Amino acid sequence: MSREEALAAAEGRAGVALSEIDPLWARAWIRILRGEHPWPSKVSREPQVRAGHGPNEHSPIHPMSIWQLLGVAPDAGEAELKAAYRRRALETHPDQGGDPEVFQRVIRAYAEAQRRRRRPRPGSKK
Repeated sequence: MSREEALAAAEGRAGVALSEIDPLWARAWIRILRGEHPWPSKVSREPQVRAGHGPNEHSPIHPMSIWQLLGVAPDAGEAELKAAYRRRALETHPDQGGDPEVFQRVIRAYAEAQRRRRRPRPGSKK
């Protein structure tokens, strides 16, 4: 079953539109529902990409796109982009147990995303 088929089946079962969340937060909610602490160790705070579901953000060979790193689509609105940046900055901030290198990548990705949003698009009038 494909991801799209699974999402459609889950939406049919729930009777409402669903959206996927980061696996990091999904695991935290599962722990909370079990009555456990959401973050049992610093290792679990690092976002993990499962095999076959995109490149690992720590891999120098396959870096994540700025959109993947921020967790938004390239056509995201300004408010959505800003909210995603704040969320990822909080997750990766060194004071919150995050990796300083990943935190700096999030900052650079947000700056680049803003720059790209301001850039005139081909065929648009200004």
